[in-house]
Amino acid sequence: LARLIDVPLVIADATCLTQAGYVGEDVESILFKLYLESGQDLDRCQRGIVYIDEMDKIRKSGGNVSISRDVSGEGVQHALLKIVEGNVINVPKEPGRKNPR
Repeated sequence: LARLIDVPLVIADATCLTQAGYVGEDVESILFKLYLESGQDLDRCQRGIVYIDEMDKIRKSGGNVSISRDVSGEGVQHALLKIVEGNVINVPKEPGRKNPR
């Protein structure tokens, strides 16, 4: 589909996603990959497709949250929801750096 309508495509695995600030891939890094895939063209990037595999694996942890942090559950859900709602998302200039572009 992406080739047919000439838009960039990024495929990500939801099981690798963590909240920003924790070890792992955060939601903003998916958008950074889309930006690179678009040839760093912001207009093309805004029309691109993000496919997130294993989305059903992201869930809020049950039980006692004080024992272990929920770094791959509710926080990731909120970050993804911001994208779906069409909010403006700050994306780092380079992978692994937190200086938004």
